[in-house]
Formats: sequence, C-alpha cells, structure tokens
Amino acid sequence: MEKIKKALEKYPRARVLDIGTGVGNFISILVSVTSDFQEIVGIDTSRKMLDRAQTNFAAYEFVRFEVADANHLPYNEATFDIICLSNSLHHLDDIIKILKEMKRVLQPNGIIIINEMVKDGLNNAQKSHMMLHHFAAEIDRRMNVVHYETYTKQEIVEHLNGVDGLAIESSWELSFPESEAPTAKDVNNLLYMIDKIMTPTQDFLDKEYFFHKGEEIKTYICKNSYASAPQHIFVLQHS
Repeated sequence: MEKIKKALEKYPRARVLDIGTGVGNFISILVSVTSDFQEIVGIDTSRKMLDRAQTNFAAYEFVRFEVADANHLPYNEATFDIICLSNSLHHLDDIIKILKEMKRVLQPNGIIIINEMVKDGLNNAQKSHMMLHHFAAEIDRRMNVVHYETYTKQEIVEHLNGVDGLAIESSWELSFPESEAPTAKDVNNLLYMIDKIMTPTQDFLDKEYFFHKGEEIKTYICKNSYASAPQHIFVLQHS
C-alpha cells in the first residue's frame, strides 16, 4: 500500500476517475492510504452496483458515483489527474480503445493505475481462484458477455504498451495482509457459489459439460483449499 500512497502523493487534491468501480473496492484502497482528494468519481454500467457503492461511501463527501460506459466517457478532455481500472481489464473487448478514451480525459502528466489479477506463479490454493474465474468467464462468454481468462503479467504489459503517449512508469505486486486459511464454512460458501455460477447453464444444450467441470473445480478446492490470485499494479504516465 505504501507504493500506492507515494504515487498518490504526487497529485495533491487530485480528481480521480475509477472505471468499472462495482461496489467501490478499489476506491476503498485509495481512501485507506489518503483522504487528500478533490473528488473521486466511480463509474459503472450497473445501477444496482452503484447503489451499493453509494451506501458504502455515504460518509465520504468527495466520493460520488455515476452510470457511464468506458467506451464513451461523458467527460471533457483533461478532466482527471488519476484514472483507475481495477480487476476489469479482462472484461474489456477492446483494451486499446478504452485506454485511448482514458488518455483523452486524463490531464497531461497524469497517471492511469491498472490493477489486475495475474496467473503467474500460482500455488495450488491460488489456482483454485484462477479455475473459478476461468469457469465463470467461460459461462459469461456463452451468454455473449465480454469476459476473458486471467492474463499473465507479460500479456498485460503488451496490452498496456499499445497506446502512443502512455508509458508504463512502474509496476509491482499489490500486497495485502496475510489472511487466514479458509474455514470449512468458507469452503462450503465457495462450493455454493459455484452452483450459483452454473445456474444459467441449465438452459445450455451441453449443460452436462458445465456440470462436470463445476464438480471438478469443487473437488480441486476441497483438496487444495482456496486463496486469492495475486494482483499486480501498473502505473501508466501520460506524456
């Protein structure tokens, strides 16, 4: 978290845009290291998620939420000092297009912070997270929802290097306090979540394929436990 704090300290009273904010998870990280913001705007296409986010941040007067599409950001050029995209890169159908749109509304010399889970060097417990994510992504794609599998760090770098005027300034693994091993209750909740994820597949002609794949993931989790895959931060500088 100290590296995020140092990155933010370069932009006092910053205007921040958090794209694909969901319930505001990455905003929680930002406000945990500093409150020196002029404004944080969280956007998402889901009104339901934003309503939850608004409740979560009711005590923060400088945080607000809006329904907006990252493909066509409803903001003028050079509006924000910092733009964030957390665990959403794998939901973008055209990463370069989105990056160009982010660059358009970013102040000269501003930064883009990309936070994304990666599949490099996973231990057996972390592979459970990757398997679960890939399973959910496969089901989403069958329903014409943009959802790709987990990237490697190198694949992310290749995507981020595709826009002139944006360059990777720094990158590092995002560290969280070490969590305790999941309890039996936690594992049961995960198994229940797999059943929920599979619900739409009941209408698929090949529903048995998804049923067996879900059962294989359950078996793997019961044998190897579960841990979150590592997340990596990439800071892009607008030249």
